[in-house]
Amino acid sequence: MNLISIDETKSLIAEGAWVIDSRPSSIFVQGLIAQSVHIPDSDAFLEYGEAVLESDIKLVLVTEPDQEEIIARKFIKTGFANVAGIVKGGFGAWVEADGLIDIIIDISLEEFALDFQFDEFYLIDLRPEEDYEQEHVEHAENITLPDLEETIPDLSPDMTYYLYGRSFEDAAFAASLFKRGGFHKLRVVNEGYDAIKATEIPIVKKKKEKPDSKFSDN
Repeated sequence: MNLISIDETKSLIAEGAWVIDSRPSSIFVQGLIAQSVHIPDSDAFLEYGEAVLESDIKLVLVTEPDQEEIIARKFIKTGFANVAGIVKGGFGAWVEADGLIDIIIDISLEEFALDFQFDEFYLIDLRPEEDYEQEHVEHAENITLPDLEETIPDLSPDMTYYLYGRSFEDAAFAASLFKRGGFHKLRVVNEGYDAIKATEIPIVKKKKEKPDSKFSDN
């Protein structure tokens, strides 16, 4: 396990290394090293990694205390073996050293329901296309997680974007990519789609296909 100082971290970032933050999403959104990519230690860990990482990218990891070695091994096992180091002291040490930080604004279901009625924004559903086609929040556009990195440059950073997915982790991961792309007018829903559809927020469902009028029992 290679623990690196804040100065070493800054040097690696200047050389093109990516900061990968694996802390829980609820903690990550409250404060992060600017330009960090959020890959939380969750069931979708491999999916997030495969969506954005290449083996030639140097990685600098930010983890929860005492999780450094566990997270580093997970990255190595997935094939993203180019881990340059783990930030000694984590995010707290970065803050103490006056490193550049950022935040991501997360909203509750109640806030989302209120904003949905009165605010104008671009709503993005991050779930797989087949799930989106079955049902989705009204007015939402579908951009799947694997398509995010190449789609973001085609969007306007002047607009406000609301993000929801299967989980809070999906939305926080996506938001970190938007932030890295220079987008700052973001809101992430801190509940997954199943919780959203249990509210009064309007849902669009796929219409059942009408039976073929030419169909015959004969």
